[in-house]
Amino acid sequence: MNTFSKKLLFISGISITLLGSCNKEDVVKEPTVQELLTSKEKKEWLIKSTAIEVINSSGIVNTYPLTLDCEVDDIWEFEKTGDFKKYENKTKCKGEPNELKVESKWLLEENNKVMYFSNWRFLNNKEIKDLRLNVENVTDSSFTLIGNKIYANTGKLTLVFKKL
Repeated sequence: MNTFSKKLLFISGISITLLGSCNKEDVVKEPTVQELLTSKEKKEWLIKSTAIEVINSSGIVNTYPLTLDCEVDDIWEFEKTGDFKKYENKTKCKGEPNELKVESKWLLEENNKVMYFSNWRFLNNKEIKDLRLNVENVTDSSFTLIGNKIYANTGKLTLVFKKL
């Protein structure tokens, strides 16, 4: 083997060694919407703001908060198993018999853009509904649920959450 071939082999060997020892950056997997909402098992959230549009008989739209003052600090718990619970927190609503206010199931649909709730009630309304709300602006510390026409005389419903 001549000198040129030895040098070429030596340089090739070093190049392969250097390239092989390069650290490739680990691929960072973005968390899914479900992972952001539930962490590993469950995650607790508080309502940051709510609004519901109510349309009166004249067609005039008025916007009202959806939650009562005593519900603002309620804990909304989303579990990875699909269970959903809403608990009283420090501020208790008058006449509420226990701490568990809502127990339901939730599921993400339509490529994680819609949250489906089964067996839902609003503001002590006796009517049980299945409910679908659009999921928007999901981060580790906040998210928004938006729906339309929850009841016949309502327009847009907005629930903004923050992490407990």
